[in-house]
Amino acid sequence: MSKLKSNNLIEYLVIILSSCILLNYFFYFLFFNIYLIKFIIFIFFTSLFYFMFIRPENFYLKLTIVFLSLLLLGNPTDAWDGWAVWLFKAKRIYTDQSIYVFLDNYAPFSNNDHPLIVPAFCSSIAFFFGKYNEIFPKLGIFFLSVPILVYSINFFKQKWHFFFICASLYIIANFFINAYLDGLIALYFSFIFFLVFNIFLDNKFTSLKFFNLFLFVTILSLIKNEGIVLVFLILMQVFLSIHFNKENKKYEFLFYLCFSIVPIFFWKFLLYKNNISNFHFNKGFDLFYDRLINLGTYKIIFYYFINFKFLLFFSIIIFISFIFKNNKKIKLSLFFGLFYLLIVLIVNLISPMDFYWGLSASFKRILITPTYLFFVISFYEIYLNRKKLLQLAYRLQIKKLHLSSKRRSPRDTKA
Repeated sequence: MSKLKSNNLIEYLVIILSSCILLNYFFYFLFFNIYLIKFIIFIFFTSLFYFMFIRPENFYLKLTIVFLSLLLLGNPTDAWDGWAVWLFKAKRIYTDQSIYVFLDNYAPFSNNDHPLIVPAFCSSIAFFFGKYNEIFPKLGIFFLSVPILVYSINFFKQKWHFFFICASLYIIANFFINAYLDGLIALYFSFIFFLVFNIFLDNKFTSLKFFNLFLFVTILSLIKNEGIVLVFLILMQVFLSIHFNKENKKYEFLFYLCFSIVPIFFWKFLLYKNNISNFHFNKGFDLFYDRLINLGTYKIIFYYFINFKFLLFFSIIIFISFIFKNNKKIKLSLFFGLFYLLIVLIVNLISPMDFYWGLSASFKRILITPTYLFFVISFYEIYLNRKKLLQLAYRLQIKKLHLSSKRRSPRDTKA
């Protein structure tokens, strides 16, 4: 009973944190009021303070949040996308006190077609403290990951959750603090993917859990353009998960989840009305066919696929797929993770940028998303089937001892 109460408390806490992030973004669209923005950030910090200092559990996660925050504040932003794209946009929002300012397409190098939930949250933190500088608004990027990290508590026992956080730090690493958004994309997509399985395939549906899923999907679609692609993959995953579930066919919730993409469609409509487009598609498919038949293209792709973390967790999920041969979750994770990489490669083949330069600048960051997805699903399946795996290991050990005793028996007879 106490565990259920604790889980519900985490559910409500995450709903408050996620709602603050979204409301902050929506109020920039509807009407800007500095006191309202400060109040939303105050609620966010109060909820975070409650988790950090009132609840005694999960000390390692709290220490991680504090440590990463201090590390972030102690490091200036030297990454190009972090400084010239996301924090530059945050500074524009802070200066002009509006999101609509980007519809003038000033400084197109900063990709004005990207959604703005992250820069809006960064600028609101600056409003809350009453001053903008080049360092502490970065906290907004890291704090967007907090709802996911906190919510993960509900799905693993304490020791297992400790390993989950450690592995997350290993995979995402400095993308927690360098003002790139690829770590956020990986966190949200992978955890949403896992949550969809938990709700629609494992039959652990609750209204609170689905509402958190809805909020996460909405946030993911508004992080950057890659998030939009990933949301459509999520919707496909929801459909397949409901289809494969023989007990409960909850297709109506797929319909409800479609409303999560309304805010991003509104933003894209504004871009269309103001003739702002994505530079990757400026030349259509002119370069695509030439690159597709060029052998050098495949050499470049192969070179950038040699990534230790990606190959490690790809190998792990492949190995687990042989142990759990009929596991649809692992098969779907492999399919969607690789399908996302295929979409990214197609975009790079179409892009007017130099293909080699484009992959060298972005592919390592893009690989974080499928890598983290493979880890999350593999880890969860190992966690769910830990007793079966222990029994399997025990049987293999007994078999090994039995075979070794058979080999020794002829010698013993001779003796």
